[in-house]
Amino acid sequence: MMSAATTYPALALFASLAISAAALLLALAHVRQSPRPKLALARLDMLSYLGGASSVLALVPEGVKMAAPQLMSADPILWSAVSKLDSFAFVLVPCSIGMGVARRWAIMNMESAHG
Repeated sequence: MMSAATTYPALALFASLAISAAALLLALAHVRQSPRPKLALARLDMLSYLGGASSVLALVPEGVKMAAPQLMSADPILWSAVSKLDSFAFVLVPCSIGMGVARRWAIMNMESAHG
């Protein structure tokens, strides 16, 4: 029987892969259905970048908690709310990866069709 210490990281890994695969499939479907695929690719690029940047910003409170815990005692209600942002990073990172891979995949398909 697996303990919780080994089960939760494995579940998180599988959930992350599932989120990334779903984002990849949705992004590819969006590009295929778009009347202007280059514009759709530019949108995917922007959304992927914004998702990655937002996930980094969502992890800032965790960095503050590790580097300067004395700052967290200043306003405990605010920090308790802000410290929950790392959950958003758990979703944003795989989505950004999936969209980025979809964009590269679509570009390779476009280049091979024209070349």
